[in-house]
Amino acid sequence: ATGLYLASSPPVDFAMKGRINAFLALDRAINAAELAQVRSWAGQQRGAVFSNAANILVVEGDSISRASRATLNRGWNQTLNLGPSALEYNLSLGGLTLATISSDNRSGGLYNAAKNNILVVFAGSNDIAVSGTTAANTHTLLSDFCTARRAQGFKIVVVTMLPREALFEATRQTFNGLIRSSWTTYADALADVETVPAIGADGAQSGANFDADTIHPNAAGHVLLRDLIKPKITGLM
Repeated sequence: ATGLYLASSPPVDFAMKGRINAFLALDRAINAAELAQVRSWAGQQRGAVFSNAANILVVEGDSISRASRATLNRGWNQTLNLGPSALEYNLSLGGLTLATISSDNRSGGLYNAAKNNILVVFAGSNDIAVSGTTAANTHTLLSDFCTARRAQGFKIVVVTMLPREALFEATRQTFNGLIRSSWTTYADALADVETVPAIGADGAQSGANFDADTIHPNAAGHVLLRDLIKPKITGLM
């Protein structure tokens, strides 16, 4: 945009030194609940930062947390609706592995000692299914990364691996089993997808809650993930 017109008396017109990606106009005053919705949308969808939030929420994961294949890119974390209580950062990227997450330290750079810092780690699928990493080595990557971020001051929510091609089911079960048996040593909460069979059971990837690729949850699947993970987050806030 080259300029912005503001309704006023007299009218005001001034130059913009940038580009407007989104513009929201409301024709009435909004209440506190509606304001929270607007702030949540601005933060999650447009990257707006509200510095008075008491909590920082960081999500690190792969294409699932990036909302690949989800309707309008509305993944589980885009519908948490935590409002002004949390600054939310989604560092997830398609194809991301725990090996990369462990080495890039992006989440570490977001830590704020003046706030309550929560980190959700939902990864490992690409390490196992794409990189061919063993369940034990993938779990070591996960536990070492979470231990380092926890030592920094983050509260950690770890999420187990969703089902995908049958070829990887035995490895997934081993990986998830390792998480279940030891998560308390490196995390503060566990969101176990297998406690929700409609999305976490072997074979669920071919059902109504997944995209046709049998890897990525669809809109309904993301609702199930949100309802599983959100209480783990709010329990640490």
